[in-house]
Amino acid sequence: MISVTSARTQVAAQSRLGRLAAQPAEAVAQAGDSPGWQALGAALGNWQELDVPTRTTVVALLAQLGFHRYVVQLVPRPSAADSESEQLSYEVARAAHQYNRMSSAPMQIFSWLAEQAGSPVLRLLSALQFVSNQVREHRNTEEAAKWLAVSAELVERLKGPDWLVHLGRSRFHRAAGLFHTLTRDSAQAAAVMTAGLLADDELALALPRTDTATGVDAFEAGLVVHYHRENRRLVLEALLKLDTLAGTSHAPKDAVGQLLALDPYDPDPNFTIGSYLERQGRVEEAAERYLDSAASGTVRGAHAACMAADCYEKLGNTDGATRARQLWRDLDPAAAVPPSVPLGS
Repeated sequence: MISVTSARTQVAAQSRLGRLAAQPAEAVAQAGDSPGWQALGAALGNWQELDVPTRTTVVALLAQLGFHRYVVQLVPRPSAADSESEQLSYEVARAAHQYNRMSSAPMQIFSWLAEQAGSPVLRLLSALQFVSNQVREHRNTEEAAKWLAVSAELVERLKGPDWLVHLGRSRFHRAAGLFHTLTRDSAQAAAVMTAGLLADDELALALPRTDTATGVDAFEAGLVVHYHRENRRLVLEALLKLDTLAGTSHAPKDAVGQLLALDPYDPDPNFTIGSYLERQGRVEEAAERYLDSAASGTVRGAHAACMAADCYEKLGNTDGATRARQLWRDLDPAAAVPPSVPLGS
């Protein structure tokens, strides 16, 4: 297994080592001391011998670690000859979209998959990519609304295990919540996100248990539990983001506690909590959450250190602001970090 947080931390450290500059991925992996990184390097070194499902896993991992350009170079012409190739094409398109959000190429892949993919879930996820792209990058609410309607129809056709259907519905609710939030309909956004939370509760009830009689083994049960934990985190984060943007109070009262219980070290939830607390005027608590996010050593962590510095400036804590800005500089040496300026100067 490769921890995304520790892997991104290692990437940040490697970026400061001149001896690793412009080295192949395999060489960088061998220079590290992580078995996970070495396994990833070995997979890349044997790329041509990998089967399609393994390639899909490697591509998804590379994209999650932020190597979007590398994925585009690795699979320049994705195909969709069968269901396994469709999944690989989807993961490649996601990475390509992250690499260049204004490119039409990944959207052409999503369009084909949304209409032609054999898997109903893959068709739904591809359609939802259009909703996110049109409302975020192009502010084209009419086109986004069209794809949201397509997605609503696809949700009703979902087939498969209960947990997979619920995950698809949850993804739809989060996309619909984003659409309504960015179109300033906070009431409708709250309604669909509350429905998403209820769907997540239903998902918890549908989790498979280890049972030899039904053929569910411990690995499968554990995997689905992991999916549910990850989904719960995303739903709670989305509700906190809605409250932060709209100044509402739709998230569960214990949403912050639930997120921290799921994973107190994940940089993204910590950053979301920091933004939420800062919006509520709880600036000192927000600074602590931002610093916890910065401790991950990721790109998000650098931004979090910047936000922590701003919080300390608001509190009149010049020493805290100076330390946070130094952390910001350490995490992102290329950042234009301003010197700490005492309030009132």
